[in-house]
Amino acid sequence: MFLSDRRFCRPALPTRLPTPLTPHRVGEPDKTNEIQNLEEQLDDLQRAATESELELEFKVRIELTGESRPSEEALTKLNELLKELSKDFDLK
Repeated sequence: MFLSDRRFCRPALPTRLPTPLTPHRVGEPDKTNEIQNLEEQLDDLQRAATESELELEFKVRIELTGESRPSEEALTKLNELLKELSKDFDLK
């Protein structure tokens, strides 16, 4: 049995969640500068949604990436900073 045998290969996971099959529309910024740009447009976005009798809903997901697991010290520092924004942020 070889690792290249397709019967034993796992399918690649999508990098983004699939678009839901509902009337909802989802945009997912994936770079820090895109989130900063979003912040700059927030008032205009909220106004446009309200004028259309819609509501904006935000869900934020933060992921750490790197060659190895983060140290406890790094996690503690990051969580302290995130808790200043919201008690709901907690990197595990």
